[in-house]
Amino acid sequence: MCCLSYQYSCQQICNKTVNCGQHSCQQICHFGKCEDCSLDPKLVTHCCCGKTQLSSLAPHAKRQSCTDPIPTCDMICDKVLVCGPDKEPHRCSSGCHTGPCPPCGQKTVIRCRCGANSDNIECIELSESERKSFNCKKRCNKKRVCGRHKCLFECCIDSEHKCSQICGRKLSCGGHTCEELCHNGSCPQCWNISWDELTCRCGAASKLPPIACGTKRPECGLVCSQYHGCNHRVDHLCHDDAQCPPCTYFVPKPCFGEHESRPVQCYEDSYSCGYLCGKPLDCGLHDCQMICHFGDCNECTLPCNKTREDCDHLYCNECTLPCNKTREDCDHLCGLRCHQKTSPEKCPKSNCKIMIKVLCSCGRKSEQMPCFKANDDNASRLSLNSLANQRIKNGESVNISEIMKNLKDFKYIQLKCDEKCAVTERNRLLAEALDIKDANFSPDPGPPKYSDTLKNSARSEPSFVADIYDKLTKLVLESRQSKLNFKNLNFPPMNSEHRHVIHELAEHFGCKTHAMDREPNRSVVVKASKDKCYLPTLSLMDAMKEETDTKTKNKITLKNYSFDSGTNESNSKLTVNTSHSMIRNITADTNQSVKESNESSKQIDYFDFKGD
Repeated sequence: MCCLSYQYSCQQICNKTVNCGQHSCQQICHFGKCEDCSLDPKLVTHCCCGKTQLSSLAPHAKRQSCTDPIPTCDMICDKVLVCGPDKEPHRCSSGCHTGPCPPCGQKTVIRCRCGANSDNIECIELSESERKSFNCKKRCNKKRVCGRHKCLFECCIDSEHKCSQICGRKLSCGGHTCEELCHNGSCPQCWNISWDELTCRCGAASKLPPIACGTKRPECGLVCSQYHGCNHRVDHLCHDDAQCPPCTYFVPKPCFGEHESRPVQCYEDSYSCGYLCGKPLDCGLHDCQMICHFGDCNECTLPCNKTREDCDHLYCNECTLPCNKTREDCDHLCGLRCHQKTSPEKCPKSNCKIMIKVLCSCGRKSEQMPCFKANDDNASRLSLNSLANQRIKNGESVNISEIMKNLKDFKYIQLKCDEKCAVTERNRLLAEALDIKDANFSPDPGPPKYSDTLKNSARSEPSFVADIYDKLTKLVLESRQSKLNFKNLNFPPMNSEHRHVIHELAEHFGCKTHAMDREPNRSVVVKASKDKCYLPTLSLMDAMKEETDTKTKNKITLKNYSFDSGTNESNSKLTVNTSHSMIRNITADTNQSVKESNESSKQIDYFDFKGD
């Protein structure tokens, strides 16, 4: 190979014969004379690995020429290889040897050019040319210098992302597009030039070529000579626009419906006067009820005012009014679409959907349902025994013939009594046995017994406890009205004392609670079941108020007695003894009243029943 070093370097191996005449130069194409042979005995003083001198290996057999083999030692080569990390590259593990080192048996982690990905490959696959790098498939999402397009190159390492697309935006002339590479900022002026003369619209003024693209027409300063569609005087000058400004002279013109005439500007065709149109419609019976409008009137949508021949309704088309006849199976109206034409004598069979109130056998439970469900023949109705038992419970005489007549008149089904109905019946029987008058038979739980801890919390933090009580009340009301079986309420994180208040107060609403998360983010979740939650008969605030009023009434204030200083000692002793006896009597009466009040508070409430 011939390399003209005085001109440039081809970056290939020189391969010129060195001074020994046996070997070739292994350097990159260079300028000047090649160096001496690297295997010259004068230059090689150590073994192949470079750790042991040749004089110690073969003191009597010295190398005479560069072709003589270089002795090897018994040590590890330990030359630095091209593989491995940059800070700690792999080393040759073979014994001292001639020639290049054998392939490395380890693996090397290499990173791509952009540094986003890495790969673990065999060192034998790593060549000197790759130099521990490869191209990944990650696309660059950075904006190019134009600010409009993305780079999208794979494994991009460019610091300045130049755009290679054509700009293509409209130039200021409006007729040509920018043909430069996509760039940031405004496009340059259009370089196109016209060699035709440019005149104004009327031809009075002109510009001589060359004329740059986008140049406006010259202004002559004369009155516009174009046709304007009317005979009014023109007040504007010659212009470059394709259309002339509208004529603004006032001319009397009629409205759309020709109800009136008023002055409007010349360019306006007509206007709406604001009155009803009043034009006769195509039906021949009605007039247009729209406001004065442009164009033809719409189709008639008004009902016909003629009387029908087959019924007493007014619509001459198909009658859509509801039938007002009474049903045979119940006392409600038919309600179907007028069927006088199809079934004039008898109403078609249909389900009555009027909502009625249905009760259970004891009358406590009620429910709203459609009439056709309440009159279902397959559902259970009141039996003869049920009506007889009701009369016996009310203390009335039992007349079988009268009961049979009432049973025939009773059309509606009855609901099944539940556990609360059984509790109400038990309370009624218990009140009759104990001869309790004006007793409350309700199965709902009695007044709640709030704990002292809950009352103390309400006294120390009334606003917090009142807020929790209002939220629980709202939760119970919404749960009862909801279609879901239960509803949850999540409280924000709070300390243990506030969480204890929620746990204890929710029990009086029939709700379940559980805490979640860890401190300091621990909170309480309240679950209100639709069939189990209820509102307390007495709120916590009202219970505390009643307790305060009771203590005020039971509090006894001892009166202070005064005596005259001029009385004798016997009268004084008598008075003092009398006063002490009065105090003892008052104290005894007070203790007795307190004892009676405590005994009365321990009386059993037979109607405070809580179901399972």
